[in-house]
Amino acid sequence: MSDSAQSNDHQHLPSNGRGPRHARWQPGKRSLLAALLGIVAFIVLLAYTAFGADAVTQTSGPHQISAKSLLGHECNDTEWHFVINQIDVVAHAPATIHVTWANGQSADVPLAKFTGGVAHYVTTDNLDSVVTSATATIYGGWSGQFNLSHGPCGTPSTSSSSSSPPPSTSSSESSPPPSDSSSESSPPPSDSSSSSS
Repeated sequence: MSDSAQSNDHQHLPSNGRGPRHARWQPGKRSLLAALLGIVAFIVLLAYTAFGADAVTQTSGPHQISAKSLLGHECNDTEWHFVINQIDVVAHAPATIHVTWANGQSADVPLAKFTGGVAHYVTTDNLDSVVTSATATIYGGWSGQFNLSHGPCGTPSTSSSSSSPPPSTSSSESSPPPSDSSSESSPPPSDSSSSSS
């Protein structure tokens, strides 16, 4: 009973974490590790589901879109013309779009026509300004483009907002003050030159 008896006695005696008692904890550690990995996987799955559901909600429900090409559009001084393409049916075309101009004005522009999956919006408002934004609410699943097709490409002459006589009257009124100012400014330089001499 020398070695084998001592081995059996040693298994039943308390140990300091080595030997057979340490081996007994291995299955518990494996179970703990498996449980921790399961919890981490569950948390990752929960986070993925939460973010995935949010992303699906944004694309499956109505959402706001903004027009592109606000500066790179064709030039036409008679109207602002916006298009939204790849719309599946006319019922899904936004009834209006909201347009804002640099002069601080804004308007809801109604749908003018719908042809071949393209919604057209036209307005003659604020032709003397520049579009700063145009937005619309569209159905989920839409994947087309919203663009400013054409509109004024610069500040048109003020004759569109007022008649020609006022600008020429303004220039007539502005001409005399400079000549009057130059008369008044002439004596001080000559006075200054007299003082300098």
